[in-house]
Amino acid sequence: MSNKLLSLILLLIIVLGAGLRLFWLQKSPPSLNWDEAALGYNAYSLLKTGKDEYGFKLPVTFRSFDDYKPPLYPYAAVPFVAMFGLNEISVRLPSALSGISIIVVVFFIASHLFNKKIATLAAFFIAIEPWSVHFSRIAFETNLGLSFLLWSIYFALKAGQKQKYLYISFFLLFLSAYSYHAYRALLLPLTFYFLYFNKKILKAKSRSFPLLIFISLFLISFLFIIKSGGGLVRFQTTSILKAVEFNETPNPVSFIYQFYIFGKNIIGRYFAYFSPVNLFVRGTNEPNQQIPGFGPFYAIEFIFFLSGIVFLAKNKFKPRAFIFLILLAPFPAIITWNWFLPTRVLLIFSMYSILIGLGAYNFLIFLRKKGKIILFTSITIFSIVLLNNLGNLATTLFLYLPYVQKGNWQYGFREIMAYVAPIQDNYDKIIFETGHAQPHIFVLFYGNYPPARYHKDLGSPDALEKPRKNFNFGNYVFRKIYWPEDRNLKKTLFIGSEYNLPEKDVATAKNAKILKDIYDKNGDFMARIVETK
Repeated sequence: MSNKLLSLILLLIIVLGAGLRLFWLQKSPPSLNWDEAALGYNAYSLLKTGKDEYGFKLPVTFRSFDDYKPPLYPYAAVPFVAMFGLNEISVRLPSALSGISIIVVVFFIASHLFNKKIATLAAFFIAIEPWSVHFSRIAFETNLGLSFLLWSIYFALKAGQKQKYLYISFFLLFLSAYSYHAYRALLLPLTFYFLYFNKKILKAKSRSFPLLIFISLFLISFLFIIKSGGGLVRFQTTSILKAVEFNETPNPVSFIYQFYIFGKNIIGRYFAYFSPVNLFVRGTNEPNQQIPGFGPFYAIEFIFFLSGIVFLAKNKFKPRAFIFLILLAPFPAIITWNWFLPTRVLLIFSMYSILIGLGAYNFLIFLRKKGKIILFTSITIFSIVLLNNLGNLATTLFLYLPYVQKGNWQYGFREIMAYVAPIQDNYDKIIFETGHAQPHIFVLFYGNYPPARYHKDLGSPDALEKPRKNFNFGNYVFRKIYWPEDRNLKKTLFIGSEYNLPEKDVATAKNAKILKDIYDKNGDFMARIVETK
């Protein structure tokens, strides 16, 4: 197969992958989740004021919901918010474009480790695999970080040709750590491995000294940011120590048993990311971390996955760099309380895509030896199954998810705020009751609430309570509605359900009326908006 034909096939794969990641980006998933809304509003605030939502000037960590988000995604979203306004597309584009970039870099990594045919197959699989499509269609910081991380790995592999590639590699590695918390756990291991992998460069002092200074400056600045910017808060809230409690006990047997349970949990979490059931069938219990009805990979890919493992075993598990990355990748996840959490292990998923491409290539070679009829029949069967899977994926993404699965997303705020935002200044209070968490961020986002005005509402950012418990701002109040008492409030707008704002009770109040009942596209009730004069 000529290089021109391979290039054409790769281009078609990129177009296919781009389509799956960009089409109906604003509609599927049907709404932003609270993290997406927070990333988007912080980008909007940076654009308008140069400050985050709390009023901190050009921060290196974003306090957000007291989870202290890494800085790169909000900054990456700023130009898209400037171009397209504050909406779902502008917030999700950095992740979607990262997903397209990942297709390309996986091709380059696989091409360097193996050959271009295997690389083309790997690029094809990662372009259509459920995990990659899903994480590219949502504003996931991990997807942006994965793109930087994979490019960092590629340039580290290429650094033997030119030393400048190693500088580029480390720069991208640090960008990945500034993109998502989990990649910080890989920072030191990959730094040492990249240096070991390119140890010939370090033998010459004239070359190694500037490089080590370059790395040291980044590490020192990074450690300072973690220490001063609440960077350890995320670890404390997601640590496995929340799932495994160590009780003080004078009994040494009991103490040893607790360590046994802790070790068992660590080992179990590690091997969960090698489980075929988790990878090809079940996936995760977190509804927003996978496409409904799909595992991270298609079940049909398991054949190629096994074929790839057989090939590596026959070749004494070489190349070593590839094996090292697979074995290292689960570590950011095993220190958290979740048993199987895809967001933290996208690196291993990317390596599995390459492994599947490797397996598919060698499986085709095996079938070719069995004769043309078996080869043609097998390719036909696999093609039909893959096309069926791809069709099911598209149907789920563009028909099922926006309508049937909207309940797993914070659906309805866009529709509510489209009505409320233009009239919000007509009332002394807007009392908002909702079962969703973090409702204030959706009001800010979908209401295009001016960041400078929000900063003024909050006051000094340093004076705000930690953790934040009061999310009221301006004339917005987030609490439960008790109509028998609240009906006496004047010039107030209420947003609630049909149960806390009953139609009959509202009708009997002389100064109150229902302004609007909001329904979704299926005709299901979402919210009732009532005013008192």
